[in-house]
Amino acid sequence: MKVLLIGSNGQLGKSIIERKPNFAKLICPQKKDLDLREINKIKEKIYNISPDFIINCGAFTQVDLAEKEQKEAYLINHEATRELALATLDINSKLLHISTDYVFDGKANYPYKPNSEKNPINNYGKSKSLGENEIEEILNGTNAVILRTSWLVSHLGENFVHKIINLHNKNKPMHIVEDQYGSLTSTYSLSQACWQIIELFKRNSYKKSDQVNLLHWSSRGVTSWYEIALAIGDIGVDLNILNHKSEIIPVKSNHFKTIAKRPFFSALDCSESELVLGLETRPWKEELRKIMHRILRNKNDKVGNNAFKL
Repeated sequence: MKVLLIGSNGQLGKSIIERKPNFAKLICPQKKDLDLREINKIKEKIYNISPDFIINCGAFTQVDLAEKEQKEAYLINHEATRELALATLDINSKLLHISTDYVFDGKANYPYKPNSEKNPINNYGKSKSLGENEIEEILNGTNAVILRTSWLVSHLGENFVHKIINLHNKNKPMHIVEDQYGSLTSTYSLSQACWQIIELFKRNSYKKSDQVNLLHWSSRGVTSWYEIALAIGDIGVDLNILNHKSEIIPVKSNHFKTIAKRPFFSALDCSESELVLGLETRPWKEELRKIMHRILRNKNDKVGNNAFKL
């Protein structure tokens, strides 16, 4: 099975590559070869590759910058997604599109289900929501899955885990938001869900509905950025990644003057997805510990390599 991965250089893309099953021939074009900003070239490039499945991890994800650079955010998250859906339809392929918890307004007090009403409150969320709409309108059969996720972290790239580890290492007090609640997601777990979706389609055993399928995937449990920061400190000391923990001061969202509004509650209900995929979500602290084990392993590998070179 030929699988085209768009956005292979991101943290999720790298995890998808790492977990590639034997049945998949994975094609990972660089940005220069398939740029989602080049709207008029997307369909032709998809036709030339002619994949059986497309995984779209490509997105404009900088939430505050999307308020300033609206044109590019909508170009990548909305218009390019429409072109991908049209190309998928034309070549009778399948599309797995990664979306976000930010399509919701955060006014709920319980985890959002896939069919919960959307009402994004910033340009990032609005542009991703419009992209979802295009997929639903164009691929109105069983040729697409929209997989929403939230608060994505891994041992790779720039994300909240690395940021907090660095702040602990500086041994200075840090102010972390305590009144935004959501679901942490590990790229390892999410990449497993992605491949499970594709394998179920391959076996013709993906059963959900006659329409475009909406799924949610995150770690289990509702938490806050403040609670995650505390856990990073505790696990970091336990694993000897950190020698000490800095003081963490909980603050309200209005402590930071951000350009874009954030939903106060955007946790995702994954119960339906667990049934559909036959997978089980794991507690967020367990997933966080796995990530930090990988960070430790990478750190030790670098030390070992440097010692060898000496």
